[in-house]
Amino acid sequence: MHNKVASVILNSGQKQNSASEIFVAQPDINKENLAGKLFIAIEIDDTETTVALKIINFIINNLNANYYQNEKILLREKINTLSIENIFETVLAKTNKTLEEFIFEEKLKIQPRNINATVGIIHENNLYFSAIGKNKALLLFKDEENKYAQKGLKKTIKGEYKIIDVDKDEKPAASIEKLFSSVISGSIPKNGYFLFTNEALPEYLSEKQLIEIVTKLPPMGAAEQIKNTLYEMYNPDAIHRQ
Repeated sequence: MHNKVASVILNSGQKQNSASEIFVAQPDINKENLAGKLFIAIEIDDTETTVALKIINFIINNLNANYYQNEKILLREKINTLSIENIFETVLAKTNKTLEEFIFEEKLKIQPRNINATVGIIHENNLYFSAIGKNKALLLFKDEENKYAQKGLKKTIKGEYKIIDVDKDEKPAASIEKLFSSVISGSIPKNGYFLFTNEALPEYLSEKQLIEIVTKLPPMGAAEQIKNTLYEMYNPDAIHRQ
């Protein structure tokens, strides 16, 4: 089973010393069956833009190569007991180490607390991800039995969607060496959706708007609708100029 993934990035121009990027791997069918699809959403604040871009590009390229070229991924075709989660954790640890070496060799100045990033793998119906900083991991789902009402969320009318942040605690990175230090994993609920975003998006779009967009449109259409909605917020007279 292959999940549909779409991304959107919008630069408001408000941050001078920052850079951000979204990456979704496009492995061939065989590799996706064995290893799933890698995705990365990263933003670096309060850092010289050229430095931030160097670090972002290094993280993306390094993770992509370390994961899909990992010999254990190729062995999964013959040994299906090899765990995606364990392989992913190994790759993250390796990337932490090589990133630290890269920053030292290039003499780059970066504070770990300025990095907000989510790195994940979607494999069949399972999701594995590691996050640092202020990024959000929003799950949109139908809580038919109102199990989450006991956790302070309002009761849901049958068939309605609700949103929870499955990784709601901010996780500032302690050091580059331990940048990605833990993995959250689980299965994606039936008719469920995951939305990974920076901290700003939920401040501009309400839960009702996000649910309406994400659950009613295909991923590419939802991404475009989010982009258009945010664009109109930043440029309120844009619709009149068209």
